[in-house]
Amino acid sequence: MTITTEQLVAYMNDAKLGFRVQHPEQDIVVGFPTDHYRSHLTGVAGATLVARVDLEGTYVIIYAPQVFTLEGAAFEQAALRSLVELGWRARPVQIAIDDRDDEIRFSINLPVFDGTLTADQFVESVRRLAWVVDEFAPVFRAACETGQIDWSTFGERDPEPDDVKLEDMELADMMRRVGGVEGLRTLLGQSGLGEDGGCGEQSVRTASEGGEG
Repeated sequence: MTITTEQLVAYMNDAKLGFRVQHPEQDIVVGFPTDHYRSHLTGVAGATLVARVDLEGTYVIIYAPQVFTLEGAAFEQAALRSLVELGWRARPVQIAIDDRDDEIRFSINLPVFDGTLTADQFVESVRRLAWVVDEFAPVFRAACETGQIDWSTFGERDPEPDDVKLEDMELADMMRRVGGVEGLRTLLGQSGLGEDGGCGEQSVRTASEGGEG
């Protein structure tokens, strides 16, 4: 079973979302107003997302390109850690860093191997990605500027206590294994993080080390 750009366009029209199709790539570009997020490139409030069908039509990727940057971060390790922790909280969002320019990209992959992609699955994934960008903006800004990672403002649902304990243990173990700024960079730069993530507890954390951005 495959899906086409035309089907996604129909889903967008039915949901009454404003968008444009960018040629010749056949990318669907949609903008969302934001309460907290402003582009570091333009200073304008609003998140721009792109949806694209792969050449075989077997999966759809929805991504927010150049959504954040590490450039100028006073506490780079805290900023990187906040990205890793977001991968645990905001599934199925994945986060990756381009090592060439420190630009950060968020994405959601929607496979359609076992059946079609429904309108609800697609539209809600688009909306969720825009929501995560907006909610994460103040967390990331504080991490970069102060070294403090405060999830109390992030509007995710409260997890079950047992889930919190398990996911905190998994996150702490991964942090020990990757080790430091370069380990976090490598983790995010190679393949992104978040595909198998979950929701963590509401918390305030301060990075033990602060690197210069």
